[in-house]
Amino acid sequence: MLWAGVSQARRWVTALGFMLGATSLFSAPVRSQVPCDFKGVSVGDKVSREQLMQRLGVSSFKIDPPTSSWDEIEKYGITGAAERQDDKTGPYLPRNLL
Repeated sequence: MLWAGVSQARRWVTALGFMLGATSLFSAPVRSQVPCDFKGVSVGDKVSREQLMQRLGVSSFKIDPPTSSWDEIEKYGITGAAERQDDKTGPYLPRNLL
């Protein structure tokens, strides 16, 4: 017999090890699925700024627009100045995003 002279505990450990190994082999394809996709842009895609904004539906945008001046920050506070600047600028991308 195959298990002759082997303790019951050792059989359980061997069987459990085999089941865990088989489970990890069969679950590998699940972890290798296609990464997340948002509006036609997948994680890891090599796209230019223009292609990215086009896929997101933005036709005109600016790259690295000027920031608020210290006068505006003192007058409106940092959040208010940032909101006013965003309203004036419209869609934009920072230069170091991609």
